[in-house]
Amino acid sequence: MTMDDLYPDPKTQKSLGYMGFTEPISGVIKAANFYHGSLEVQGDDGDYYALSIHPDDLSTYLKSDLRYFMKSGNRISTVCSVEGARVLQIVNATFTEQ
Repeated sequence: MTMDDLYPDPKTQKSLGYMGFTEPISGVIKAANFYHGSLEVQGDDGDYYALSIHPDDLSTYLKSDLRYFMKSGNRISTVCSVEGARVLQIVNATFTEQ
């Protein structure tokens, strides 16, 4: 899922871009809550990351896919915008089912 998929509004994309982006994060999803848009990921580097995803105007098809893949045990490779000290907002993600 690309930034265009998750955030089709150019204003939202622009505001996310101002925050700066992380290096790619890859790891295993340890916990996920689709309705709260939160994931806990153990990165391949051994660190734990709290990720957030709040897509606007996501199509029903993409919502269904996102809900399906946001499961404990699946892998994620993502880039996030940095929103403060502890909030990483997903802007691009690839999920792999395990």
